[in-house]
Amino acid sequence: MTEWKRVGYLKTSDVGPFEQHEWRYHLELPTPLADWDVWDYWERARTEHMASVLKPGDCLYDVGTEFAWLSVVYASMVGAGNMVLIEPSTPMWPSIKATWERNGLALPSTTFHGLVGAATGRIPAGHLTSNGWPDATDGPMIGKTAYTYLHDNPADIPATTLDDLAAFAGAPDAITIDVEGAELLVLQGAARTLTEHRPHVWVSIHPDLMARDYGATPDAVHEFMAGHGYVGTHLSTDHEQHWHFAKAGER
Repeated sequence: MTEWKRVGYLKTSDVGPFEQHEWRYHLELPTPLADWDVWDYWERARTEHMASVLKPGDCLYDVGTEFAWLSVVYASMVGAGNMVLIEPSTPMWPSIKATWERNGLALPSTTFHGLVGAATGRIPAGHLTSNGWPDATDGPMIGKTAYTYLHDNPADIPATTLDDLAAFAGAPDAITIDVEGAELLVLQGAARTLTEHRPHVWVSIHPDLMARDYGATPDAVHEFMAGHGYVGTHLSTDHEQHWHFAKAGER
């Protein structure tokens, strides 16, 4: 049976005993994830910047949902029903659904059990769902991350582009991307969306994984985004580079 704990995320005050510390967010998380030792600060600059830009009602695409704990934080900014959750790793989906429900959230707008990149293919039934969950949520929760990489191209995981996904789920107002090196490919598959809808884009850039697995560089990301009229702002580097891209003249 899964044990759940209430966790504070992003400490705002450490006055007095630990029990009196103040936190920006509170989450219900399963162990061992809840026992992680980084809740004081993890991706603070990125998260706080998103909170300063996003507003209730914005449609947010979460590319690389993983355990969904950050997705729960994002849902507090835009509303759970405006979230599009995208995660290719089959073992993660039971944890995503359980975490979502444990935190008392309404159904997300759309869920996609698959990869997003520069090319699209056939999406089997049970992988793309509106106001519901993919078939992969039926199964046991896992206690550690299980990545599925675009460069591995697993035969049982469908792939599509963000442009094609937007035709199903609606155009995003904002996109957050954390895909362990495949950042450029994801953005290339969103070219039409970037041009026509101009969403805010947050990208976690992994220079080492980009070079190793995709032959890409951070410069290529910046050149691609500049070519679509976007200007990048570096938010922080903590285990990876965190960038915000907005159309020129808008921060």
